[in-house]
Amino acid sequence: MKNKLVISIVVLAFCFSCSEENGTEPEGSNPEDLGQGMFINQSEYKPAGLTEFVINSGDTVQLVVSTILLKTPQYSWSSGDAGVLKIVAHESVDSIAYAIALGDSGAATTLKVTDSGNNAAKTIPVKITHHWADPDYFDLIGKLGGHTYYLSKEIRFWVQAQELCHEMGAHLVAINSEEENNLLDDGRGNVDNVWIGLRFNKVGTSWKLNTWVTGEALEYENFVSKPGDPGIFAEYYFHFVESGKWENWHEIGYRFFVEFE
Repeated sequence: MKNKLVISIVVLAFCFSCSEENGTEPEGSNPEDLGQGMFINQSEYKPAGLTEFVINSGDTVQLVVSTILLKTPQYSWSSGDAGVLKIVAHESVDSIAYAIALGDSGAATTLKVTDSGNNAAKTIPVKITHHWADPDYFDLIGKLGGHTYYLSKEIRFWVQAQELCHEMGAHLVAINSEEENNLLDDGRGNVDNVWIGLRFNKVGTSWKLNTWVTGEALEYENFVSKPGDPGIFAEYYFHFVESGKWENWHEIGYRFFVEFE
């Protein structure tokens, strides 16, 4: 019995080795079936990659494809309707492309990446929307005055958070009323520290604290204690604290508020 088991294991190992050398794709396989081994924008939160691509009208999003298929991949990208979603290939890396949402909110099409090296393809539906943030990464807080607010699930340094907001067509929140502050305070739940769109700016030799990242004047204020400068520890950036008031601190990883206008 023991000898039979050993022989079986050896045979299985040999077969597996052969399949690795010759590729896993049987001849004539459907490219879309093989495309299950391709993943677009795979991440910790999306281990299978995108199954639907939702993008805000006017936004540009980087797309990256990865694969578990055995042969050397040769990628090309296409859109079902270039008037809705324009695809621009990376100039030197074929696994990267950029999607530009040209259609209005409500428009729909498809996105396709083809791997001619493995005779594989992956097609996913595309939906154009407005004021949308991926629920795998952001929690919707609510809407006020035509603006939409989210709380990030991941932490970022202040500068990174503002850059990410900008890529999404949004910005770190600019708070212009008590009502807006209360909406954010209620929406953050038990999260103590959350970045907002306020920072010190150097003007000549002086530090100024008079505008939001949007350029709007700082009129409504809710500081724990309003500082006159960043201090010796370079505390340039402002965040919510447990009380719902604002305080400045140096670069550190906090969650952040996103505002779409």
